[in-house]
Amino acid sequence: MNLAKCQAILEAARWKFAKTMKRWPHFHTHTRDWEDSELLRDCARFIRETCPVEFFKDNPKWPRHYLRIGGWTYWSMDDDVADVHLINRERTDPAERVVPDEHL
Repeated sequence: MNLAKCQAILEAARWKFAKTMKRWPHFHTHTRDWEDSELLRDCARFIRETCPVEFFKDNPKWPRHYLRIGGWTYWSMDDDVADVHLINRERTDPAERVVPDEHL
């Protein structure tokens, strides 16, 4: 896995708005929506191995690795890649983080 391949895989994924988290507008993709769920875990592993650690929503209890590319920020919440079933993404620019009209 390299950056270009990870980006292409993530850009081609099916993303669903996280409607229960409207205060933090973001999307997720789940292994059940992938023909090959190991590709999702490969992306999660790539993010974990190559991207810097930051704190999820500035909470020091939740260190996460973040990939910022193509105007999006990607992360997973699981501590072990084997447990990853989804990857989240949000717009990197906070001004672009809006709730889609169909979820207002």
